[in-house]
Parts: sequence; structure tokens; C-alpha cells
Amino acid sequence: MQWTPGNRGDIQDMRGRSGGRAIPLGLGGFLVVLVLSWLSGTNLFTLLGTDSSSPQTAGTSGEIQSTPAEEQMVDFVGAVAKDTQDVWADKLGSRYQRSSVALFRDAVQSGCGSAESATGPFYCPQDQKVYLDLGFFNELDRRFGAVTLFPLFPKAAEPAVRVIVQARKGSRAGMRLLPGLVLHEADGRYTAKAEAVLRHGQALELGD
Repeated sequence: MQWTPGNRGDIQDMRGRSGGRAIPLGLGGFLVVLVLSWLSGTNLFTLLGTDSSSPQTAGTSGEIQSTPAEEQMVDFVGAVAKDTQDVWADKLGSRYQRSSVALFRDAVQSGCGSAESATGPFYCPQDQKVYLDLGFFNELDRRFGAVTLFPLFPKAAEPAVRVIVQARKGSRAGMRLLPGLVLHEADGRYTAKAEAVLRHGQALELGD
């Protein structure tokens, strides 16, 4: 993927604001509750005291102290957010409602309540924002290694709209970006490789 620095149209920078505290679920716990909420149609975060029925303020403002490396990461997140949403807006037209990515540090108050960095990235449907603490990437680098990225392309000439991420806890190996899998031919039929995986159970080639 090619990206251009400075593209921050889908970014809301909240790194200079303070937020409240939430029950720390951890990334794994948050994903479990998120999936259960989706399957049941009930917002289970309300049972944990991390939800609010009305939007809340984002906290008090403050000066943003950053580094060139962190600002490059902001540019990267902005580019990915724009590219992904442009694809869906092109496919769905007026049915697609764009979201913004709210960057924060340590803790934040969202339309869904308060959350901490330990929650991991999350989406709040009440205010239609994705919340992300850039420290999440540092945590991945510190605790996990051998990260493998496997993009899924709708068609050969289109950008990936989903990426499979594989990581090994405790490993210090570097990150790998694999060629990925093209799902459909130009006429909409599955490609031969996609057919083998989806219909015949062939394993994805993610490496060792």
C-alpha cells in the first residue's frame, strides 16, 4: 500500500485531552464482550459500567507533546482510514456513513463511556468514531513479534479492505507483509485460490 503523509482528514486528535477511567478489560476481554454484544444485539458494556446513554465530553484540553515517529504514525493511520473509507463509500454510495478516528492517550471519554488504553482500539456507534491510543502499536511491538499481515483483496486492481493479522507472543521476529489473496475475478467469480480456500478448505499460506 502506498500512502502520502499529511492526510489527516479522517483524524480527530484528542491526545492532548484527559479522560476518565474505565474497568480494564484488556484487548482480549474487550474483543470477547464486543463479539457477544454483536451476537446478542445487546450492549453488554453497560453491565460493566463502560457505557453511557448520552454522549459525554472528551475531557479537558491540553498541549500535544509528540515525536516525529509518532506523527508519522498519525499520518499512517490517517492514510489507512481514508483509503478504507473511500473504498466503502465508492461501493455503497450514500448508504455509507464515514467515521473518524479519534486518537487519545491513556484514557478517553467517548459517546459509549470511558475507556483506557488497555481496552485496545474500539468503535463507538453512538458517536461513530474509532478510538485508538497509538501506544497500542508500541504494546504490540513490546509483547508480540513475528507479526504477519495477510491482505484480502476484493479484486486484483482494488485495495485490500480486510487484513488477517497473525502474531506470536514473546517472539522478537520482524513483521512480514505477505502477497495476500485476491478473492474475485473481474466478472465476480471466485479466483482459483479463493475457491480452494473457501470451498475446499485449503489452508491460507501464512508461513511458519
